Amino acid sequence: MTVSYVADVFSVANTEAFSARWLARIQQLRSGGLLSAELFIKTEDIRDSSGYNALSLIQVNDALQPRELLWFTDLSLNEHTTRTVCSLSTALNVCNNADETATVWLVNPFEITLNERPAAIAMWNNARDALMDKTGLMNARLFQSEMDSRYNLFNIAQWSSASAIHSALNHRDYSSHRETSLQYRLHPSLCERKYHITGETTHE
Repeated sequence: MTVSYVADVFSVANTEAFSARWLARIQQLRSGGLLSAELFIKTEDIRDSSGYNALSLIQVNDALQPRELLWFTDLSLNEHTTRTVCSLSTALNVCNNADETATVWLVNPFEITLNERPAAIAMWNNARDALMDKTGLMNARLFQSEMDSRYNLFNIAQWSSASAIHSALNHRDYSSHRETSLQYRLHPSLCERKYHITGETTHE
């Protein structure tokens, strides 16, 4: 089974209206091999203004080539967007029994070149190890692009609260990783997961 992901980074004028259009379009794609879809809406920038305020992640079971996959999952929402076909590089599960309705999501598109990616992945792995024992981290996923794109890595992590994220990122154990991250154009933000669609189920 071939599983691919399509990540769309959006800059939208009205997130509520956009979310409704996104949901309607995803419902149309359900019959065409869509396995899951998630919509994240930004609530807070962690670094400088990220330039986006929504990120969509679609999981598709399909053997299409990357460019065909981009066409198949076209959301046609008439918004400024950057599209990337991805594969799941790393998945980390730390805590599975927290109340998901109260959690917050750290979303971070890495605006890096393919040449920079190996070092950026190594940086992410080191940062992951530093954050593993910090209170609040629930899970994390790292995606890498299948073709050269504006964003060649995506980090999506679930935390118990915004305060837990800020506490972990400001901890002395994370200081060296924070300095290293400044070498790259990263766009971390806190988000709510507006929708999570799996099979026939829609979670808000």
